[in-house]
Amino acid sequence: MVNLLRVTLSGVLCLIFFHIKGQVTIDPVFATENDSVVITFDASQGNAALLNQTQVYAHTGVITSKSATPTDWKYVQGNWGTVDNKVKMTNIGNNKHQISYRIRDFYGVPSGETVTRLAFVFRDAAGTNVGRSTDGSDIFVNLYTAGLAATFTSPNQTPSITKQGNNVSVSVLASEAANIKLFSNGTLVFEEPSATTLNYTYTTPAVGKYELTTEVTKGALKAYDTTYFVVQGNPVVQNPPAGLQLGVNYINSTTVIIQSLAPGKDFMYVFGDFSNWQVDPKYLMKKATNDSIWWIQIDGLTAGKEYGYQFLVNDELARYADPYCQKVLDPWNDSYIPEAVYPAAERQYPQGKTTGVVSVFQTDAPQYNWDNTINFTPPTAEKLVVYELLVRDFVGDHAFKSVMDSLGYLQKLGVNCIHLLPVMEFEGNVSWGYNPAFFMSLDKYYGTRNAFKKLVEEAHRKGIAIVLDIAMNHSFGQNPQVQMYFDANAGQYGKPAYDNPWFNRDAKHDFNVGYDYNHEAYVTRLWAERVFKYWVQEYRIDGYRMDLSKGYTQKNTLGNIGAWGAYDQSRINILQNIGNTVWSVNPKAIMILEHFADNSEEVELANRGFLLWGNINHDFNELTLGYTADVSSASYKTRGYSKAGLLSYMESHDEERLMYKNLQFGNSTNTSHNVKSLNVALARMEAAGVFFFSIPGPKMMWQFSEMGYDFALNRCEDGTINNDCRTSPKPIRWDYYNNTNRRKLLNIWAAILKLRTTEEAFSTNNFQLDAGSGSKAKKIRLNHSSMDVIVMANFDVNDQTINPDFQYTGVWYEYFSNSSLTVTNTQNGILLKPGEYRIYTSKKLPEYKETFTLGNNISVQEIDGKSQKIEVYPNPASDKISVIINSTQAQTASLTLYDMGGKEVLNWGEMKLQQGNNALTLDLTTNGALKEGIYLLKAQGQTIATTQKLILSK
Repeated sequence: MVNLLRVTLSGVLCLIFFHIKGQVTIDPVFATENDSVVITFDASQGNAALLNQTQVYAHTGVITSKSATPTDWKYVQGNWGTVDNKVKMTNIGNNKHQISYRIRDFYGVPSGETVTRLAFVFRDAAGTNVGRSTDGSDIFVNLYTAGLAATFTSPNQTPSITKQGNNVSVSVLASEAANIKLFSNGTLVFEEPSATTLNYTYTTPAVGKYELTTEVTKGALKAYDTTYFVVQGNPVVQNPPAGLQLGVNYINSTTVIIQSLAPGKDFMYVFGDFSNWQVDPKYLMKKATNDSIWWIQIDGLTAGKEYGYQFLVNDELARYADPYCQKVLDPWNDSYIPEAVYPAAERQYPQGKTTGVVSVFQTDAPQYNWDNTINFTPPTAEKLVVYELLVRDFVGDHAFKSVMDSLGYLQKLGVNCIHLLPVMEFEGNVSWGYNPAFFMSLDKYYGTRNAFKKLVEEAHRKGIAIVLDIAMNHSFGQNPQVQMYFDANAGQYGKPAYDNPWFNRDAKHDFNVGYDYNHEAYVTRLWAERVFKYWVQEYRIDGYRMDLSKGYTQKNTLGNIGAWGAYDQSRINILQNIGNTVWSVNPKAIMILEHFADNSEEVELANRGFLLWGNINHDFNELTLGYTADVSSASYKTRGYSKAGLLSYMESHDEERLMYKNLQFGNSTNTSHNVKSLNVALARMEAAGVFFFSIPGPKMMWQFSEMGYDFALNRCEDGTINNDCRTSPKPIRWDYYNNTNRRKLLNIWAAILKLRTTEEAFSTNNFQLDAGSGSKAKKIRLNHSSMDVIVMANFDVNDQTINPDFQYTGVWYEYFSNSSLTVTNTQNGILLKPGEYRIYTSKKLPEYKETFTLGNNISVQEIDGKSQKIEVYPNPASDKISVIINSTQAQTASLTLYDMGGKEVLNWGEMKLQQGNNALTLDLTTNGALKEGIYLLKAQGQTIATTQKLILSK
C-alpha cells in the first residue's frame, strides 16, 4: 500500500505494491516524523516466527531523504542478540507487542534530514527467531507530512483476492473531516460528503482486476490512496505443450512459457514488469492434469528486454522468485555491489512495486561469442593440480575479471585446475557461498555472466580447468523451494512443511546446515540433474566439487555420526546418478566429493570415476611443526584405491593454515632451527610441498599457501581469534611477493608442480612411500620407464641420516642443487639437515631456475587493498587497468606509475575529476611492455594524495 499526499491519480497507480496491514500498526495512523507513536506488532501475522513468544524486541531503523533506496535503513536501533531494554516491547496479550517513542529522538535523526518510513524486523532475545513479512522481507510503515491525508484501512492487504459474488468490506480513513469519494476502475461508487471515515460493502462483480481509489477533498487540498482487489475464477486445467522445462521457456522473441512446480496449491499467478507488478486474472496460471505443474504463455514481450517476475501462490500473498531463473534482483544486497563489478543499470530492483527477491528473464538475450578454436580437455587425475580459490579473498575487487588476469600467475605456478568456492547465488554478499539460495543464478557480487564465461574461456586457453563448488546437500530460507512449503511455527527456526516436495522436514544427519534436500525424492532428483547439467552446458565448466556429499542420503542417522559414515548403497546410487548426468554432457568432467565416509564406500566411488577429498592437514602440519606423524594416507594406494582417485591436500578452506600453526606452536628445542621463526617455518613449507606434491595422484592447495599464508582460519579482521570469524573476509596477500623467503617457497612449489605435470615418473602407479611415524625423515621411490626418482625430506629439527634406497648404482642428479651424485652403494646413508629436502633423478633434468623472480632487495609495506580514495582492478593486471577515484570535489589530479625503486615508468598526466566516483581506464603498455613485478600508482590532486600498489603479472 502506498499513501501519497497531493499527487495525481496517475502517479499513484504505478506504485501499488503488496502490503498486509495489521502485522504492524501505528498510532496515530497519520503519524509524521515529529510525532510520538505507539507501534503494535502482531506476531501471529507475517511469517509468524515469534508466535507465542513472551518477550519480543524490535529491531528498527528509518528510511530518510538520504537513503539510497526505499529499503536502505538508517539510524538502526537495537543490539542484535542481546536483552536490549531500549527496544524491549510490552506484551499486551493475544500475540501482540507494543513499544512507544518519539520518532526523531528515538532514532537520533539529524536536523535537515527527512524521515519517510519506519523499518522493522522483530526478534526474540537471542535473535534466532525473527518476525518478518510473509516472504521474509523487512516491514515498513509509511509516515505522512502534516496536512490532509487518507488511507484504506480495509481491505487490509493488497491485493485482496476473492471470488465473484463475495462481499468486500471497504473502509477509508481521513486525517480530518473532508469529502471522501470511492472509485472503482475510475467510476465513482460511493461518497461521504463530510466525514473522517467511509465504509462501503462492495459485492464483487465479474472476474477481473479492480482498482479502488479514494479521493479526499477539503477546500483546495486533495489526498489520495489506492488499493486493488482481484476477482478470480477457477484455474484452467490443461496440460502444457510437450517438451517444456520448468522455469522460463523461450518460444520466440516476444513469447515465453513459464512453468512452475507447485503440487497441492489452489492457484498460482505470475506477475512482474509485464503486468506493471500487479496481480491480474490474465496471468492466472493454468494447472496441468497432474495437479503439480502450473504454466502460462506470455505474449507481446519486447525482444531483448529484461523482465522481472515473481509468483503468487494461494492467498498467502507471499511472493516467490523462480528457482530455475538465471538471474535474480536482490533488494537487500545488490546496491552494495560496485559498479565496476556489475553495472548498476543491470541490477535495478523494482523499488516500491514489490518486495523479496525478483527473478529475471530476457528474450533474445545477447549470446556469448565462445572461441570454439580452443581445444581443451581437462587434465587426467594423475596430473591434476587443483587450486582452491575464493574470489572474495583472492583479488581486491572480488571480480571474475580480476581472477582472469591472475591466470598467468596460476599457470606458471603449475596449476591446471581452479576450484572456485560456490558462485551460485547465495544469501548476502560477503560469504563463502555455502548458503545457496538460487542454484542456476550466478552471484552478481563476483561479476556478470559474460565475465564468468570469459574467465572459463581464458582458463581453458591456458590449459586450466574450472571446477565449481556446489552445496546441494542443503539450502536456506531465501530458496523459493523452501519458502513455498514452509512451517514457520515448527521448531526453533521453522521447518519445511510436511508436504514440501524437495526437502526433508528434519535433516537426516547431524552435520546438516540449513534445510536438507531429499535426494531420493523424484522431483529433487530431476532438479539436481537440471542444475548439474546447466553449468556445464551454459558456462562450459569442467566439473564440480560436491560439498558435504556424504549428506546426500535418506538414511536417518541423527545422533549417530558413525552410522552416517557407514557404507550406504543408496547414497552411492544418488551420487552415481549425478555423476552420470554430468558425464553425459562432458565425459571428461572432474567430479570431486567431500565425502569422508567409510573407506569401502570411498573406494567404490573412486572406482566409479569420482575423486575423493583426502584431508592430510593435521599430519602434514605435525611434520612442518617438527613433530612425528604418519603421512602415508596422502597416497591413494595406502587407502586401497586401485587408481588415483584420492585428491589429497595439506590445506583447504576448512582447515587451519600450516604456517599459522608453525609460527604459534612450532618445535623450538633447537634454537638454530626454531620453527616459530618465519624463515625457518617457510623453509619447512618448502620441504612439505616437495614431499607432498611428489606423491603420485591428484593434489590440491588452498589459495596463497604457495607463499606461506599465515592468517588464522578463525581470525577476525581485527586480529582476534573467534570461531564466528571463520567465514569472514581475510587479507589478500599478494604482497608476499616482496619477501625473499616467501618468494623462494613459491619458486620451489612451482618447480615441483612443473615436474608433476611434465615428467611421467611423477604420475607413475609404481611407487613406494616411506612416510610412516617411525622417523621424521621421509622418502618416496618413483619407478618409471622414463626415469626413476628418489624424494627425501627431513622434518626433524635436528640432522637426520636417511637411507635413500636408490633403485641402482650409477650417476644420480639432484634437481634443486643442479648437482650429481655417483652412487656405488644404494644403501649408503645421506645426511639431511633440519628441514632439508632433495630430489634425485636417474636422468638429468633441465636446470632448476626460479620462475617468479621479481627483483632483489624489494622492501615495501604490505598491500592492504583498502585505499579509501582509489580502487584499481584488475590487480594483478597485465596490460590495462581500470581506476575508480573518489573525489570530494571537482578537480584535476595526476596519475603516475613508479617502480619499487621510485623511478617513474608511466605518467598519464592531468585528469579532470568530477565530484564523486570517477572511472578511468589506463593503458600499461603506453611506453612499451613493463616487466612483471610490483609498482606504485600515485594519484595527486587538491584533496587527493594516495598511492595504491599494483602487481603486474603476464
